[in-house]
Amino acid sequence: MNIWFTLIFAVLIIAVVVVEVIGVQRKGDGDTITENWRWVRDHSPPWGRWVLEVFTAGLLMWAIIHFLAN
Repeated sequence: MNIWFTLIFAVLIIAVVVVEVIGVQRKGDGDTITENWRWVRDHSPPWGRWVLEVFTAGLLMWAIIHFLAN
């Protein structure tokens, strides 16, 4: 295991979680990852929406397989 990669990865994950928690606590629009994703989806042309949804579905499927497979 590469300790530097692990430390950088942990710092980035913690930063994303902190930003998301702050966004959830605020009551404004566009403060969370999901709200931003939906805004991009809703303001994209049909082909852009398709690309975003296929990319997101592929990323989620990869993550499930990646973290559950040994």
